[in-house]
Amino acid sequence: MLKMHYMHFTYHHLYIHHRFVATPEDDASADKGQNVYKFVYNSIINSWISVYREEQKIGKSFFKNYAILSIFESLIFDFLLVYFAGWKMFLIHLATVLGSVIYLEDINYVEHYGLRRKKLSNGEYEKTTILHSWNAPHRFSNYVMFKLQRHSDHH
Repeated sequence: MLKMHYMHFTYHHLYIHHRFVATPEDDASADKGQNVYKFVYNSIINSWISVYREEQKIGKSFFKNYAILSIFESLIFDFLLVYFAGWKMFLIHLATVLGSVIYLEDINYVEHYGLRRKKLSNGEYEKTTILHSWNAPHRFSNYVMFKLQRHSDHH
């Protein structure tokens, strides 16, 4: 994910998305009726902010915060790319980054669109089940979504 300037995604996906999937607290679960363009923009920005805040909560210093480290590491990668391959390759790389991140977030949009877990009387959310992720067990979706056709099994 370093090359795609999206290292915070790994942290967010494992420690925030899986805990809050299909709830209003999850940046990667689209609300019913939400526009895909607005979702992608919000998910990109808010997932990074969520990682930053989560790291602050556990007491990580600014320069040990995973969200901050992900930016520094991406900048170092970009510097090395420009140094060794030139500006033209850097611009091609940025176009690839943009396309890849949008594709990833489009998949997130589809996988949880409009699904919500109920909040229980104790303040927690109901257990994540097959009802909280869209599955698409078809050959085509298997190929284009990197074998995530049974997404509920993933959670």
